[in-house]
Amino acid sequence: MKPKSALFFLLFPLLSLGATSGNPVQAQTQVPCPYAEIYVEYDLPIETDAICQSAQPLAAEGLSVAVFVTRRTYFIVRSWDLEKAFVKHDVGLQRWNEQDFAPNGLFLAVRLDQLEVPDNPVSLTLGESLYKSSAEADRIIEVITQDVEASLRDDALTDGIVSALGKTHRFLYGPDIVLILSIVLTA
Repeated sequence: MKPKSALFFLLFPLLSLGATSGNPVQAQTQVPCPYAEIYVEYDLPIETDAICQSAQPLAAEGLSVAVFVTRRTYFIVRSWDLEKAFVKHDVGLQRWNEQDFAPNGLFLAVRLDQLEVPDNPVSLTLGESLYKSSAEADRIIEVITQDVEASLRDDALTDGIVSALGKTHRFLYGPDIVLILSIVLTA
């Protein structure tokens, strides 16, 4: 997957300067990965290869996967929402100024605070074709975000993201596989 525009890289520093804690703007990088768009700050201790490989089963199912991790502190919730919107736009999951998210998209965003785990540090967005009801989507999002938040408290960010992608795959595609296996084994 290739970025759709340079809008994120052009506007991101301006957004960050006005809406964050005043910390120096960290450099963002897009990590090469054939299975997902991965944006992280250069100085974060994350095993991006493991994250890339954990996105492979989702990509094999036809999902467009994006992972975004930042260390910025946001004093205004709207600033965090705008930054996520920039990334979603840049990776082609959402058109700018539109609410429609890619039907086959999965976007996992994690924000870290340099001192503590912030409120609502994890955001998961699922495309509408990936769930049967909004209640099902809410359940998936709640379980995944809680798992990633727990990994932040344990200083295990890579493990949390890898687990979240794997668990999301199991939520979306696991029951059908179990059902098929049980039919074959009983026949």
